[in-house]
Amino acid sequence: MNAPLRVALFGALTVQIGDRTLPDSVWRSRQEQRLLAILAATRGRVIAAGRLCEWLWPDSDSASASVNLRSAISNLRRVLEPEADRASRRYILTRSGGYAWNRESGAWIDVDEFLTLTEPLAGGQTTGSMEQGEADLERAITLYRGDFLEDEQELAWAAMERERLRARYLDALRRVAEIKLDRGDPMAAAALAGRGIAIAPLAEPLWRILMLAQARSGDTAGALQSYERYRHLLDHELGAAPSPQTQALHMAILRGDPGSYAPAAVSSSHENRHDRQRIEPRSPRAGQRSPGSAATPIVGRQEELALLHRWLADLDRRSGGMVTIVGEAGIGKTRLIAETLRTAAERGAFTLELRATPLDQGLPFAAVGEMLRPLLRNVPEYRLRQLPQFALAQIADLFPVLRERLPDLPELPDVPPEERRNRQIDGLCELALALARTLPLVVALDDAQWADDATLATVGVLPVRRRAGRCCSSWHTAPMN
Repeated sequence: MNAPLRVALFGALTVQIGDRTLPDSVWRSRQEQRLLAILAATRGRVIAAGRLCEWLWPDSDSASASVNLRSAISNLRRVLEPEADRASRRYILTRSGGYAWNRESGAWIDVDEFLTLTEPLAGGQTTGSMEQGEADLERAITLYRGDFLEDEQELAWAAMERERLRARYLDALRRVAEIKLDRGDPMAAAALAGRGIAIAPLAEPLWRILMLAQARSGDTAGALQSYERYRHLLDHELGAAPSPQTQALHMAILRGDPGSYAPAAVSSSHENRHDRQRIEPRSPRAGQRSPGSAATPIVGRQEELALLHRWLADLDRRSGGMVTIVGEAGIGKTRLIAETLRTAAERGAFTLELRATPLDQGLPFAAVGEMLRPLLRNVPEYRLRQLPQFALAQIADLFPVLRERLPDLPELPDVPPEERRNRQIDGLCELALALARTLPLVVALDDAQWADDATLATVGVLPVRRRAGRCCSSWHTAPMN
C-alpha cells in the first residue's frame, strides 16, 4: 500500500509521504513547489495551463513555458508517488486545457481540512452541538501554523488567498474566544484574542474580547491599558476613535461593573461604526425601498435583512432582478446573504450559492463549476433528462460528466472560443430559467470581486432573461471600493 501523502500550505510548504518529510533537494526548481501549492490549494478545480504558465514562468515565451509546465507536472507526479512504475496520475489529473488536484486521491491537505472545519463560519451557521462546533474550530486554529505560503510574499495569487484564509482564521479565534468567555474561562479567551491581534492589530472585536476577559479575570488595569493601546493605535493608523460599543465597554470597566456590558456586543463584528454597507436592489420593478421590521438573530443588521426579506416576499410578482450587497471585508455580508437564502428556501424558492475565490480569476466559470459539478454527477438520470437537452449539450464541454451520463446528447459544431463561451452562458441561463419556471430561483454569488468574467456574465444575464410568472434573481456580495 502506498504511504499516505500530507501537504501543509500554512506557514512554509511542507510535503510528507508516510513518516518522511521531503527535503528541498527533491524539487528541481522553486516553480515545481509553487505548482504543487497552486494545485493543492484549489480544491480540485481545473487550472488552465496558460494561467499556470503565466503565474510560474511570466518571463518565458508561450512555447518554452508550456514545455516547462509539462516537465514540472511529470516530475511532481514522480516525487509524490516514487514507488509507481511511471509518472502516476493519482494526485494530479490532466484535464482539457489544464490540470487539477485529484480530491479522491486520499491525500491530506491542511488548507482543505481548515476550510471544511470552518465552513459554518462562512455562512454564519452552526452545525451539530456547541461542543462539536468548538472542537472543529479549535482543530482549525491548530492547523493554522502561519499564514498561507508565508514565504511566497511576492506572488499576487498567494497574497489574495492568504488574506481570505487569515480572515477565516481570525473569525475562528473570535468565535472560540467568545465560547471561552461564556464558559467562564477568561484567561483562555484573552490568549485567543491576543493571537488574533498579533496578526490583525486593528481587529476591534478582538480588542473588546481581550478587555472583557482581562476585566473578568480581575485585571482591571490591564483591561484599561488594552483600551488605551487600541485607542492610540486606531488614532495613529486611521485618525479615528473606537466604536461606541468599545467605548461602552471601557466605561463599564471604569465603573467597576464589566458585567453590565452585554456580551453580545463583544461578539458582533458587524457593529463597528467605521463599517459601512450598501444594499442596492436593481430591477425595472424594484420600487422604493423600505426598511421593514423583520426580526433576525443577526446583531446590528435588522434593517438590511428586513429589506432583503421584502425583496423575497415579492418574488412571484417580479420578473427578475439583481441585488448587490457591498461593504468592507469582515462586516457580515456573507452571513447576511446566507440568512436571506435560508429564508428564500423556507418560502419555497430554489437557491443556488456560488462562492468565488482569489484563484478563480481568469478561470472561466470557476465558481459555477464548483457548485454544479457535484450536482450534475449525483442527480438521478431521469431528472437530468427532464432538463432542456440542448441546454445541457451547450455546457457539456464544461461538464464532461454530462456526456458520460447522457451519451445521446446532441453534438454541437466546433466554434471559436468567444462564441463557445457565449454558447455556454446561454446553456447555463436556459437551465436556470427552466428551474425558475417551476420554482422561484435565487442565485447568490459571494465575493464577486474574485469571480471570473464568465461567471459574472452568467449571473448578470440571468435577471434579464426572465420569464413571466416566475422570478430568476441573482445576488452578489463585494467589498466596498
